[in-house]
Amino acid sequence: MSCLEVVGGNSLYGEGTIQGSKNAILPMMAAALLTKEEVLLSNCPNISDVICMIDIMKDIGVQVVKQEHNLLIHAKDILNVTIKEEYGKRMRASVILASILLAREHKVKFPYPGGCTIGARPIDLHIQALEKMNVQFQEEEKFIVGNTLGFCGADIYFSFPSVGATQQAILAGVLAKGTTRIYNAAREPEVWTLCDMLNKMGARILGAGTKCLCIEGVECLHGIEYQVPCDRIVAQTYLCAAAGCGGEITLHTDCVMQMKMVMNMLQEMGVEIKSNPNMVCCKRKGQLKNIPKVKTAVYPGFPTDMQSIFLALLSIGEGTGVVEEEIFESRYACVPELKKMGADIRIVEQCAIVKGKRKLCGADVEAKDLRGGAALILAGLEAEGITRIKGGEYILRGYESLESELGQFGAKIRWM
Repeated sequence: MSCLEVVGGNSLYGEGTIQGSKNAILPMMAAALLTKEEVLLSNCPNISDVICMIDIMKDIGVQVVKQEHNLLIHAKDILNVTIKEEYGKRMRASVILASILLAREHKVKFPYPGGCTIGARPIDLHIQALEKMNVQFQEEEKFIVGNTLGFCGADIYFSFPSVGATQQAILAGVLAKGTTRIYNAAREPEVWTLCDMLNKMGARILGAGTKCLCIEGVECLHGIEYQVPCDRIVAQTYLCAAAGCGGEITLHTDCVMQMKMVMNMLQEMGVEIKSNPNMVCCKRKGQLKNIPKVKTAVYPGFPTDMQSIFLALLSIGEGTGVVEEEIFESRYACVPELKKMGADIRIVEQCAIVKGKRKLCGADVEAKDLRGGAALILAGLEAEGITRIKGGEYILRGYESLESELGQFGAKIRWM
């Protein structure tokens, strides 16, 4: 079940809710291992990355029970400090467990993480932060081995506001001796959510949502019941699908305020957007008008996760648009596939120049990463005819039952 068939040419209508956040749930699952008490996470998305994280947790001795969208985690004991290579290859976020195992067992062995092929995505910032906090690392064949006598608070300065490295340092700091200050911290909502959850577990974190975090280490954390927020990237994907296909959809979600940048750009393209804190309505009747330039940036800027999806949208808009990728150096893997469908896209260094008002046609294409796969689905919905997308397993990493979720609005998508 790794190939998707998309029938294009249908406008989208209706309303629906949005799944739990992929980028929030994974570090929250890791945080649940910092206490020996039970943690219940609700609104957990049914995606393959969550399944992979569950597999890792069970492999290291953690009790995990998943029922529909509820996830019960009980890390009473940690029996194994090694994350297998197969898990590291499947999911980059496996590296977030390094600080957890070091905090609990003072040792960790993990492979270089994988996931999507969207650039080097080095983990040097993770390593540097943990070294500052009294961890010694060494390479052992295909693994990295870390040892510590216990985390110590430190001042950490990030050269780049990495979301993953910020979350890693937060997880290390909450049980460390002393105070940890993180400068140039990531400000993404998924960082704030992690801090909120940890604080409700008994941590002492100040400055969530700002560039400077202050963490006063505590002796222990307690269990909690916590609801995973909605996935802002999934919500924005659906808004772009409605903008590209025409029609009118309404999304009920708690992440509306986090989508202002994308919603503003859609309005500039001629899409009617109405919203309140818990709902957003997207309506398009006329021709899309391309905006001159889209430049990815860290939050609250334009999200890199939406870059590929906007390439598909700009391909059918009126005029020329330029997309500049500032975060990852290899996030244009979907461009050759979009060109097979008739898109006019030229890559110049880190920019994609898109000549719009093209007539897209269905074709056989292949997804190379998660968001590129979503872009191909969007292009398939916009196109005339049938599009078949290989590599559908990438899409399963972040989108839950996308064929039925978009299907409720009238999209025709099925697994082959």
